[in-house]
Amino acid sequence: MSNFHFERLIQAAQKGNLQYFLDYIDSFQETWLIKKCNKAGDNIIHLIARFGRLNILKFISQELLNRHLEWTLNTKIVFESINNDRKTPLHEASQANQIECVQFLLSLSLNVDSMKKGDWTPLMLAAAKGNKEVIKILLENGANPALVNKDGWNSFHIAVREGNLDIVEILLNNNPSIWKVSSKNQRTPLHTAALHGCKEVTQWLLSDCCHPVDVRDACGTTPLMDAIRNGHTDVAEIMIKEFQEGHLEVIKYLISHGADRNTTDDMGRKPLDMVSVNNHKCCMDILQNRTANATENNNSLG
Repeated sequence: MSNFHFERLIQAAQKGNLQYFLDYIDSFQETWLIKKCNKAGDNIIHLIARFGRLNILKFISQELLNRHLEWTLNTKIVFESINNDRKTPLHEASQANQIECVQFLLSLSLNVDSMKKGDWTPLMLAAAKGNKEVIKILLENGANPALVNKDGWNSFHIAVREGNLDIVEILLNNNPSIWKVSSKNQRTPLHTAALHGCKEVTQWLLSDCCHPVDVRDACGTTPLMDAIRNGHTDVAEIMIKEFQEGHLEVIKYLISHGADRNTTDDMGRKPLDMVSVNNHKCCMDILQNRTANATENNNSLG
């Protein structure tokens, strides 16, 4: 097969033209399955997976079986080949949301957690693109969402960054403790959600995961700081409310267990004075109501 035919083969792979493969299979050179065909280092299998040409994927897989005595290549060598970014065909299919190709490639018992340059798995790429069905398939086939890339991010961090709550929930259901992992610079999922203005995900992390609201990264930055710096006032409001409600619950608990709301510090300040200075309205209401109730009770006794 000439270089001309190889170029035609590349075009056929991209367009899903199986007939061209059938016409030239007798003169087909097996090494051309893994021969690089562009500057990115892709081979024909990478292109087929990226463009979702399931018919050709199946054909090549069958030919490898039929010619196992005369060909030295095997399924692993061909279908786990890497390009310049160390991406396998499974990476390509997962990133491009080629659901059927992902299913077929996994049926060949390939490594579901192979890592490309930067230590990104197919699951991470699918999470970055919001490919929900692909994510489900990868998880069903044993993909590990807790694996981290070179920056310490796992698939959950990446899904949070994209603000896709459905995918965030899918990953958490697969691994309930996955949200607790921080990146190498101590960035938490809440930092990520706040930085990118992901309101729904922020609310969900605080309510469903009970994510600490005042956690700091390696630079001392809190999620609230990230939200404010990047103009995400709606996200900042959610966190401020959560922070205040946290104090509110503590106050309620202490009062219900007999704490003296009229106690004073060395400067004669009562709890109500402190929350008034800081304008914590919810806390003020609780303390004022308790004080009013106590006054009424004392008057009735008199």
